[in-house]
Amino acid sequence: MSSTIQLRVAGPSFSELLTNGREVPISLTECWYHTHASAASECRRTGQHLCLQWELDHASKEGYPATPPSWYADPDSQAVLTETGVTYHDLPLTTRSPGLCCSLPMTYRDPVITPKSYQLADRAGQASGCSDLAAHPCTLAELNEAYNRGYRSNIWLYFAIPNRDASVDECEIHHGDECYQGTISNTPRPVARLRVYCCPNHA
Repeated sequence: MSSTIQLRVAGPSFSELLTNGREVPISLTECWYHTHASAASECRRTGQHLCLQWELDHASKEGYPATPPSWYADPDSQAVLTETGVTYHDLPLTTRSPGLCCSLPMTYRDPVITPKSYQLADRAGQASGCSDLAAHPCTLAELNEAYNRGYRSNIWLYFAIPNRDASVDECEIHHGDECYQGTISNTPRPVARLRVYCCPNHA
């Protein structure tokens, strides 16, 4: 049985309504999917990613059109945009749902964090998690650039260098090769499972 269903409507598309002059462009997939992975794949095909919660929260304040229950970055729930806000719901048992795909604004440069955690050795999974966000695991230089723009995060997460973790804050107790440019603490002692700092891809 096919996992998608095609819906077409007359008049302006949902994507056109959503992206008209908005700061965080959003589109709703034309096909509806049984699985989070299928919706994520469709977003990637169009150069987007399944929307993060902060993007949906922002969109709900910008007066976006209402949506049906839809896939977003969290694989364990679905989101509904309404005129008064965004709500999150348990997964349906059998119903297909569209995906809410977001494009990072050109001015958006800060790191984003994967919604899922990955095993330390799962470099492919870490890269794929960032790819779902139209991003890649951040380098130390990119984390330092984000710090210099005002970004701060004291959460220890994986990044581009294998078998290390990092936080985006001033180095207080870390020195030498565990302190990059005086701002990015990073160690060769990460725990076995963490999320990932991802930096947006740029054309």
